Amino acid sequence: MNNINNNLYGKTTMKLGSESKQIQNNLLSEINTKDIPKQELGKLNNLQNTDIIKNLTKIQEDTKRAELIAIKIVKQETVTTKEQNFMNKKYPDMKKVANQSINECEYLKKQISNCKTDEERQQVLFKATSDIKDMTRKGVLSEIQARIKNSGIIEIEKFLKNIQKELKKAEIIAIKIVKGDKLTATEENFINKKYSDVKQIADQSINQKIDLKEKFKSCKTPEEKQLVLAKAIGDVKDMAKNGVLSETEIVIKMSVIEVVKKEYEREYDKENGLKFIINPYIYLNSRLLSDKLSGIIIIVVILSIIYFLKN
Repeated sequence: MNNINNNLYGKTTMKLGSESKQIQNNLLSEINTKDIPKQELGKLNNLQNTDIIKNLTKIQEDTKRAELIAIKIVKQETVTTKEQNFMNKKYPDMKKVANQSINECEYLKKQISNCKTDEERQQVLFKATSDIKDMTRKGVLSEIQARIKNSGIIEIEKFLKNIQKELKKAEIIAIKIVKGDKLTATEENFINKKYSDVKQIADQSINQKIDLKEKFKSCKTPEEKQLVLAKAIGDVKDMAKNGVLSETEIVIKMSVIEVVKKEYEREYDKENGLKFIINPYIYLNSRLLSDKLSGIIIIVVILSIIYFLKN
């Protein structure tokens, strides 16, 4: 998060006591207290203290109001003309912090959108949160400024959850494309407009499916097919390990392997009266796959089996 100039918002409460005393002393110094009876002087002190408390309370209320408006700005909620005028006249610095937070949020959204894995996305969010904590601890940000910026982090968390949800939806649609199923108008519109890159991966994977099927045709025994599948999964593993593939690409490429496997299971069943069983765990030993990739592939295989059984 970008550094910004510190202001006095977060320090207002701490300074109220000393400021009150100073204001009181200044007022009393302008009056010749020798000519005032002690009883009347006490009333004057009480009156002055009451006025000071009222003024300080008003300052606190205005500051809190400004903070809430600033958070509305960060969330990009509707701000009334009255609220805008209030911020412009009395708290332009706080409004500036809010606008800076909007720019920082947009930057974080772009970073998250460019991440290949959920782990990378979480790291971006964690770093942004840590930066705010560090700047607050060092006094670069006041407590109010930190709360305004943290309201932006909350919006980023919502954005991240939405990204995760939409990616899962896009992956399911991509698997349908790989399988050759017809998409609904809603699915077609969703993946074309919001996740055209995922659709492109799915379209490219159709060619990979054709190539894998050709390799299967040249196999004479189930064992040879096992080796072909092991090689295909190993290739996915190598690309994932080298950071070439995103998690979505891994899911789609594994769905290609599962589609070809299911097609040949049916074919083998018809020709031999037996089920052509390929145990996915054969390919998940430590020599072939990393622990993380193994977990992803197990999930993909299970989800694919459930998907195909339903269809």
